[in-house]
Amino acid sequence: MSHPALALVPDDDAALVETDQGRTVRLRDEVGATTAEYATVTGCGVGFAAVLFKFLTSTAGQDLLKLIFNAIKALLPF
Repeated sequence: MSHPALALVPDDDAALVETDQGRTVRLRDEVGATTAEYATVTGCGVGFAAVLFKFLTSTAGQDLLKLIFNAIKALLPF
């Protein structure tokens, strides 16, 4: 195969290509799969950011932030 975005799949609309072993296979372009993966990861990132924002703006989240910053301030020499 000449391009990593081409896969061996059964597809009537795909191009026929002969392999090194003499078999004829159909190739289908999967370039759009990358776009779908980026969309999925972006959606997961947005969802995680929303949950994180909701937690950090809650009372428990504010208490956790205060605890972390007070611990950091205690480590500083000034």
